[in-house]
Amino acid sequence: MEYAYIVSEKNYLTIGKENTWHIEMSGNPSDYKYDWKLYIRKDLDDDQFEYVTGEKKEGEPTFAATVDTEAHYVLHVDIMSKDFYSTTLKSEMYLATNEADVNSPETVPGKVKQIVDECRALNLSSDYDNALWLHDWLIFNADYDESKTIHEAAGVLLKGKGVCESYALAYQLLLGEIGIPSIYATGYAGGDLHAWNLINLNDSWVYVDCTWDDPIGGGNEGYGYFGLSDKLLSRDHMWNADNSKLPKATTDEYNYLMRNGAKIFYTEEEMNTVLSTALEQKETPINYLYMGEKTAFGTYEITSWLKKNYSKHMVETYSVSGSRFSGKIEISYKDGEGYAFFTNDDEMDSALKTALTNKENPVKVMYRGEDQYYTIEYPLKKWLQNNYYKYLVNEYSYSYTSNSAEITVTYGDFDDYSVFTTVDELNAILDAAKTEKKTDLKLYYTGDDPYFMINSKISSYMLANSKEIVQYYGSVSGFYAEITVEYK
Repeated sequence: MEYAYIVSEKNYLTIGKENTWHIEMSGNPSDYKYDWKLYIRKDLDDDQFEYVTGEKKEGEPTFAATVDTEAHYVLHVDIMSKDFYSTTLKSEMYLATNEADVNSPETVPGKVKQIVDECRALNLSSDYDNALWLHDWLIFNADYDESKTIHEAAGVLLKGKGVCESYALAYQLLLGEIGIPSIYATGYAGGDLHAWNLINLNDSWVYVDCTWDDPIGGGNEGYGYFGLSDKLLSRDHMWNADNSKLPKATTDEYNYLMRNGAKIFYTEEEMNTVLSTALEQKETPINYLYMGEKTAFGTYEITSWLKKNYSKHMVETYSVSGSRFSGKIEISYKDGEGYAFFTNDDEMDSALKTALTNKENPVKVMYRGEDQYYTIEYPLKKWLQNNYYKYLVNEYSYSYTSNSAEITVTYGDFDDYSVFTTVDELNAILDAAKTEKKTDLKLYYTGDDPYFMINSKISSYMLANSKEIVQYYGSVSGFYAEITVEYK
């Protein structure tokens, strides 16, 4: 037996009416015996089930029962082959309500009908589109119950919150109402007991996990778990073989991310190529899907890559949301117009020298290297302190982010100044002035010593030449001077 699962005439039970089930299975149903048992769960806070009714049949995989109590029910069936091989199937939890409830949106059947009527009114073109719309209704109208106390379908449908069981049961009801076959699946995911759905689209089975597409805390709803194959889902979900023998989900045709342009990669090398291309084209958001074999792959790898590479792709901010293997990257990009780009300190030095030599204002520079810890503030501050005066800058101020800066510059009018870079050059200028008895001097230092004090150097020269020079006076700063010299 490759597969076997319970199918209900409706995904909820009607009090006072006969409710029927049958088993969809591979092989010949007449080769098996069936032992049906229906249980009632009167109190959801108490995990106790009481036997209601049952039936043993041979060769006929059907069952019918009438219930008279508004509560939740679960159906078990043992399937025995002629060689005494036994399989036990367990249904989802069915809610039993009154027939009139379908007309009231304040009840589960009524709310289900209201939602599905809204979906049908859109005249969507396919079961895929209908299943997707119903998936979206759940994830955008409900939030995960962090208290982990709301398990029934009424949680997400009527209260706006529930745990995975609530999401999966509600999705079963919605799919059943619109006529899309589905199976309630249980197992483990993320180390916890979990529930989700296996749905049939055009005779192909695919998995949908509404809960994992609706992250805890609200927001960042996604599509990483819509339309998954066995191979993709099994990377982080394990289903219970003792509750059902599920049909195989082998197709990727209905994978939402694949159908909607997700960036697909199989290795981290491919990830680098795919994401680099997307960032260079300034795409946002970027949906991605990892299809490789590494079971430990997750948002950590994506975030680590972004930390290392965001600067060189002019990313200002980014956020990553999603599952272990797929997700969405939201990005805001810097406006690079007018910026000089650099990847190391030597390139920054060259960019600033060029900009200041050309008397640009403002001066814009941006780091586009691979150092995820790079901060422009300290190297920029040091460079300006050590070099601004070399380019005849009177004043400067700057604003910055972690990897870019805009410098406002005020250039001085020093065209008629005598420029020197060493004390020897200064002394040569002063010697020439002394020979010519030139009284008005304008001097400007552009050497490599950021602590150069022109006043002390001029004073030393004047003292050494006091036999020929009476005095000097004027305006003197750290790097330039306008002085008048009196000779004997």
